[in-house]
Amino acid sequence: MSHLRSVFLYLAPSCCLALLGQDLPLSQRSIDLPTYESFFLAVSQLAPGREMGRTVGPGQRISLNATMPKLVQPGLEDALGITFEEARTLRSIAVDYEAKDRAIHEAQRPLVLELRFAAIAEEAPPRAASRLYDQLNRQRTQLALDHIQELKTAFGAARFPLIENFLSARKNSGSFFPAVPRVAVN
Repeated sequence: MSHLRSVFLYLAPSCCLALLGQDLPLSQRSIDLPTYESFFLAVSQLAPGREMGRTVGPGQRISLNATMPKLVQPGLEDALGITFEEARTLRSIAVDYEAKDRAIHEAQRPLVLELRFAAIAEEAPPRAASRLYDQLNRQRTQLALDHIQELKTAFGAARFPLIENFLSARKNSGSFFPAVPRVAVN
């Protein structure tokens, strides 16, 4: 049973990123990779002004006439205080990250199964599968670091702190881009 638990911990994504982060130079260790990864995924799925199709829950009436407003996700420009061009660049980087991350994740799926089956059978994990899984995790970590660097380069030293401050403020809130009531334009 302890062998099964150790393989499970071995396969836990956040654990792997934390362990891989220990091999990185000190300047890169301070980067909160899971937060950036989540941010890139959230941005890649965000369409500016898209109606969420959800309403506010019961007892949370917002308007004076007791109607429930439709909720929308704010645009990147409004949420982050960036320009349209910066938002377009951020979306491009995030979409690229998401596509490459998905490819790595799909390559890991059969390896995870193989390693889990070995753990269930209380066998040593196959070396080839373990090695390939570790290599894919390193690629995934490097992918995130490369896209963070691309974002730093695109925004420059003066504007990149906008992203860092936004991530710092929103990382434990449950959503980077929570839906807000749509404001009626008169």
